[in-house]
Amino acid sequence: MHPVIRILCFLALIATLARANFPFVLLADIIFLMFVLRAPNNIFAFTWRLMRRMRWFWLSILLLYTFMTPGGGPSLTFGLFELSLGGFWLGLERCLALATVLLFFALLIHSTPPAQLQGALYWLLQPLARLGIPANRLSVRLALTLQKIHELQTRWGSAKGSGITLATWREIPERIAAFIHDVFVQAEARPVQTELTLETTAPAAWQWVLLLLLLMFIIAARFVSTNYL
Repeated sequence: MHPVIRILCFLALIATLARANFPFVLLADIIFLMFVLRAPNNIFAFTWRLMRRMRWFWLSILLLYTFMTPGGGPSLTFGLFELSLGGFWLGLERCLALATVLLFFALLIHSTPPAQLQGALYWLLQPLARLGIPANRLSVRLALTLQKIHELQTRWGSAKGSGITLATWREIPERIAAFIHDVFVQAEARPVQTELTLETTAPAAWQWVLLLLLLMFIIAARFVSTNYL
């Protein structure tokens, strides 16, 4: 699949998952598992680290929805606090939807080489050049940011060069400082890339037809899950 089509499919999936229900999210997760059977094995380690780093974010979403969703069906009262079971399930649904977005994000950056990703972003952002927006710089920064997430996650997990193990929460500031120092040292040691090509061919006609079919499938699946499941 052309990298431009991959990015557009990913954006369409994000827009759909914004208000998707449990059946649609579970269907998206099943499709993800079908894709990762052909993906690199390290995608599982990457996604696991990403999910684990966001554990407090998941908890905060659950608490906000549970205690701040009025009229959410049955509820339990604990003194001044009222726990809404409907809000809890709604928060769990939002967490699962966001986790699905992260899964497909990991699949996108692991299955698309950096050069193709940069070229696809540049091709999509080219119309912005007419408005005075530097599409080439913006596309390079976006692509490099996406590709460096995996490297930074791995470096944080192993804490290379820092010699610090996270035994207690008091060591967190020290580890963060060592991590930032290590990132700057590695950045200074790398040679500067003086030549960069940001060109990509437009997707073939059948690729656009494939995108249209995928969009129709997403819309149909969302409609069925919303009205019949």
